[in-house]
Amino acid sequence: MKSVWRTFEGARTFVNALHIKNRKTWYEYCKSGGKPADIPLAPDRIYKGKGWIGWGDWLGTGYIAQKYRKFRPFEEAKNFVHSLGLGSKDEWSEYARSGKKPKDIPSNPDVIYKDFWKGWPDWLGYEEKNWSIKKVKELIKDLIKNNVIDEWSDDERYHLLFSKGVLNLHSRFSELLQDLVIGPKTKEQRKALEDFVNSDIEDGNGNIPDIGSEEIPILSTNKLAELVEEKGHIDPLEEEKVQTP
Repeated sequence: MKSVWRTFEGARTFVNALHIKNRKTWYEYCKSGGKPADIPLAPDRIYKGKGWIGWGDWLGTGYIAQKYRKFRPFEEAKNFVHSLGLGSKDEWSEYARSGKKPKDIPSNPDVIYKDFWKGWPDWLGYEEKNWSIKKVKELIKDLIKNNVIDEWSDDERYHLLFSKGVLNLHSRFSELLQDLVIGPKTKEQRKALEDFVNSDIEDGNGNIPDIGSEEIPILSTNKLAELVEEKGHIDPLEEEKVQTP
């Protein structure tokens, strides 16, 4: 005989009143013999597509499985997190466990926002300290010295810089480092870049050159590796044993 179940709303109201805290206790209750016959043992299966949200909703604990949660858009969530003034992943983890985090901000943003993720400095809003102006200038000088700027294609420079991790930094030099993929394209941009790396200015705030605004080409890692292999290029930064973070 086919089972006749209560409506989802009616069953959920009954179960919420039991104050059961988790699935283990739920199954223990079901085995006790106290469960009404029209309340299913497997509500996630019986009420799928009929109102089922998750076990927290069914039991009344308020917990909602991550796949059913609705989070803020990435930029909105990131702006909120920036306002917290956190300076490391460890500080974020501590905050996420504190109970102060809004429910629509994920504790694992690198997973939830994987299509937009650029790293913890970008999420938390702090600058990566190891990329000082001196380190940036050293990098660019080596790219110029090894003809990466003049002779390599945009795709090959992208592959090299991406492999070094400099395209995902969150610092005042982020735009310049990304522009190295496609520039400089003009004599004026080249001069501005050389003036920057040869200058004695150490604050870097008003001396960062604008060397391009085109969209960075994005190819698959395998395709970029093939391009580099076909051209026979090596990694000049490795060859020269330049230390990069």
